[in-house]
Amino acid sequence: MRRMLQVSIIVLALGLLFGGNSPADAQGYGAGGRGFNTAESYYIKSSLQGRRAKTVRKQIRNNPNNFANARGINRIGKARRKARRRARRLRKRRFKKRKTVSRVRKKIARKKIARKTKSNLNISAKEPVQIVVSLPRQRVSIYKGGKIIASSRVSSGKLGHRTPPGIFSIIQKNKRHFSNLYGGAPMPFMQRITWSGIALHAGNVSRPYASHGCIRLPYGFAKTLFKRTSMGAHVIVASTSASPQSIVHDNLFQPLHEGVVVASNGPTGSVMTDQSSVGDARPELELGGLPGFVKPVVQARQKLMQKEKDLEKSIAAVPALAQAREQLEKELEARKASLNVAKKVAFASGKSLREPRAVVSKIKRKRSPKTRALRKAESRAKWAWKIVDKRRDNPRFEGNWMKKALARARSRDEIVAVKQAAVDDITKELDVATAQYDELLYVDRNARATVKARQSEIYKTQAALKKAQKDLLSGKQAVLNGKRAIRKAKSAIKSAMAREKMPLRILVTPRRGRERTIDTQKILAELGYEVGVADGAVGSMTRTAIKAFQRELGLKESGRISDSLVEELYKRVGRTQEANAHMYVRQGFVDLFDAPVGISDATKPIGTHVYTAMYFDKDKGDVPARWTALTVRDSGVRQVKTRRVRGKKRRKAARKTIRVPVVRVSAKEALNRIVIPGVVKRQISTLLTPGSSLVISDKGMSHETGKGTDFVILTK
Repeated sequence: MRRMLQVSIIVLALGLLFGGNSPADAQGYGAGGRGFNTAESYYIKSSLQGRRAKTVRKQIRNNPNNFANARGINRIGKARRKARRRARRLRKRRFKKRKTVSRVRKKIARKKIARKTKSNLNISAKEPVQIVVSLPRQRVSIYKGGKIIASSRVSSGKLGHRTPPGIFSIIQKNKRHFSNLYGGAPMPFMQRITWSGIALHAGNVSRPYASHGCIRLPYGFAKTLFKRTSMGAHVIVASTSASPQSIVHDNLFQPLHEGVVVASNGPTGSVMTDQSSVGDARPELELGGLPGFVKPVVQARQKLMQKEKDLEKSIAAVPALAQAREQLEKELEARKASLNVAKKVAFASGKSLREPRAVVSKIKRKRSPKTRALRKAESRAKWAWKIVDKRRDNPRFEGNWMKKALARARSRDEIVAVKQAAVDDITKELDVATAQYDELLYVDRNARATVKARQSEIYKTQAALKKAQKDLLSGKQAVLNGKRAIRKAKSAIKSAMAREKMPLRILVTPRRGRERTIDTQKILAELGYEVGVADGAVGSMTRTAIKAFQRELGLKESGRISDSLVEELYKRVGRTQEANAHMYVRQGFVDLFDAPVGISDATKPIGTHVYTAMYFDKDKGDVPARWTALTVRDSGVRQVKTRRVRGKKRRKAARKTIRVPVVRVSAKEALNRIVIPGVVKRQISTLLTPGSSLVISDKGMSHETGKGTDFVILTK
């Protein structure tokens, strides 16, 4: 500071000494009053950057002495800036070594943490991975085999976009992902947990509660976690601190082997060895354990066998279709040849008609004038006899006149006779020519009819050939479709076999709301009503099916689900509605089966608990599966919107925090209250794989549960 003060004093003195009110400055400005020298322009540009150039010129014009002072002040400012830069360089030199050491230490520590995290994530790769996110602590913990192997800070959803607490699973992974909700924002190493937009991804974690609902992770941690997780891994977002603990209970499933049968229902149900009961249980096991349930692999193999039979039928039908087509082609060629012969005959008969037709035409032309002359003579003769008859009784016309009239009439009759004889002669000639022509015309008409009939036969044969060709193409296409279906069936078998090794996802929840709607939809579908997908949403198709069922029973068509409706549905399918809870089983995001179970004291809350089976070797029957339990508790804190109204104006919504009493139920107490039928337990024990999970919750399935997801339970 002392040195900076000295420098400032020296600079100020130099400014006063060399930049004072010199005559040259005053003269240089005041002489012309129109322009500025280089120093003045520099000051104007550098001090105010040209924004107030006119104002500065005006001030200097009014008081020239101020220019020198301003120039000196500018030099002092430069000196101060120079001093600050030098002090900054000195500080950098002083702390350079310390900063370098700190950076090296931090880098070494980060590498150690990365190596430790990487080695921990590689420990027992067969053990299932659980990701637990604590919202109040803003941290994520990775558990493998029930032990924590890595932890990191996170940044979850901010106010208005809170991250929902609950039980999720990884349903999509994308190394390079961009948001389609927030303007293509980058989301590297994205691991989606809901289709509505919640995911784990790398991002800025410098501030807590800063995202739009996603869970941001540090870049390096997100990259390592992305490599180590797989589809279907559980992600538990908790409103309180939660960690898995080891647990042993009779209601937790154990892998079922040959000669092992699950005992009776309820909490006392256990695994026992009974060779006598194996024979009784085997028929159910062949069908999958549950009535009406067939294992996906068995079902896929049955479909493959059916497709192979259909393909064999299609292949066998193709030669017959090809033979029919060839026969029709030969028949068509023969009919075309006969048509050509008929056409030649018709052409020859038509050609032979030309001369007789000409003769007949010539005779007709020759007879026409004679016929006209005959008609004219007949007319004259008729007129002559008419006159004779009219005047025969008149005495005035007797004598010579009458004789002449009679002679004229008789002569005209003679003329008529002569002309009639000529016409008769030519008519006989015409009849002979016409008879010859008619014979040839009959032959020609028969020939033309033959051509027409053979042409019609050809058309029919062509239509039959076209149909045979179409049938043959359909047969070949059926063969191709059959081969394609067989490939798909084989792929389905591979997928089912791969899915059979994936962990089971089991949910036990009371029959409330959505679960009750799903049961209703399934029973309606079983009865033949069209309800679409049994998703727990009462849509138009479900309402229409309910109305149809009510119409059939003669009830009021309300389209709503009621206790009486559910009771009637169970009566119709011949089942009783005894259980107050339901169990749903999925594997590889696909529904396997569901079955009724019981919960004792169903009116009391049971909480939300996640039980996970650790790795076990199914071939070793003497090694039981280890289970861990994680209880997801509600924090009991609620954010409530409040509004204050004054007059006609309404203030902005304020948020008020309230506390709700929470009943705490332990994981073991929840298992004690579950009653699982033995057939259901045996089936799940048969299908059990490492990493399978059982979720007991009174919250029920969320609307996020759907196609391509595991069971999503929201605990808020």
